[in-house]
Amino acid sequence: MDHPGQHADYVFLFDRTDPAASQHAGISYLLVPMGQAGVQVRPIIRPDGTGEFNETWFTNARCAKANVVGGVNNGWKVAMTTLGFERGSSATTGHRRFELELDLITERAKQNGSIEDARVRQRLAKAYSKVQIMRFSGLRSLTYALHKRGNVVGLGATNKMFWSEYHREVMELAMDVWGMERQILTGGPGAPSWPGQVRHGSGADYPVSPMQSAFYFSRSETIWGGTAEVQRNIVGERVLGLPKEPKPGGTGNKV
Repeated sequence: MDHPGQHADYVFLFDRTDPAASQHAGISYLLVPMGQAGVQVRPIIRPDGTGEFNETWFTNARCAKANVVGGVNNGWKVAMTTLGFERGSSATTGHRRFELELDLITERAKQNGSIEDARVRQRLAKAYSKVQIMRFSGLRSLTYALHKRGNVVGLGATNKMFWSEYHREVMELAMDVWGMERQILTGGPGAPSWPGQVRHGSGADYPVSPMQSAFYFSRSETIWGGTAEVQRNIVGERVLGLPKEPKPGGTGNKV
């Protein structure tokens, strides 16, 4: 199975370039060449044999000062801008992937009769309502961007937390709808596609179906791009104005 991280030419890093600066200050945004000596990428293999995620080890690796993006010690601002574009664009269109996915799950429920279970219907209805919330939230993100107002960072954190937790939930629903069929490995060449799948697939030794692959991938979505716990901290502190989380050693705010 192909591991995308192994083929990247560059990786961006946030490096503390001014140890004396406080918190978000003193961080630089670096584009580090991956082909140099001292950079090692190790795939993290999922149960289905695929490895889209990697751990990267740096041993005396170097980065030219010309590869600093946005100026030395200005990396936090560049990082927030990067995330703003990433989450903003996905927020306005991401619901389409989940609409198509939910249609497949609903169709399978009709085919195998699980739609007759009131609990399944209730979960499908709940999923549909959440997809519509994503659609309206995406329109709100677009409005904020066009009119340059609103808490864009807070909204991006909310959107990311919402859809990633939704997807874990709806893929558990999919596994229940498929029932015992979920244990059958039907992957490999010629397998039907699944909405939103670009790199997902299966290893030769464990050929999962596209639905099963999507289930495995959903388990990671509350981690990459900022964990759900981090998103909650952002929303709590920057949107709701709650006290910051206490730091280790008692140096943070007291509750």
